[in-house]
Amino acid sequence: MAIVAICFVVSLIANIWLVLKIRRVSWFYAVASFLFFPAAVFFMFAHWGDEEHDVRLPFFLTLIAMLIAMYQVGELVQEAQLLGETDEVSLQDLGYIDPSQQQPDAQHLLAA
Repeated sequence: MAIVAICFVVSLIANIWLVLKIRRVSWFYAVASFLFFPAAVFFMFAHWGDEEHDVRLPFFLTLIAMLIAMYQVGELVQEAQLLGETDEVSLQDLGYIDPSQQQPDAQHLLAA
């Protein structure tokens, strides 16, 4: 679980670094890359080899950290399922009560 947290922190820092480097060229791409990470792919290829605007390192650092985090979360979910710690969530667990099975409250009894 600690690996997932570390990967998310690394990914966030690398993504902020990526957005700050993109911001030097375009605010639009910076906002788009922060909200929708694949938008950074276009910017990365458009400025490939331009040393001043090169975003390969923060892009791939963000990508690798997120892939490791997603892999670890998948492993945790599989482990939890094997241990039987996760069950189907029923509507009763969520607080839903079927109206046909509801008991009448006292005000309805008094009005009758």
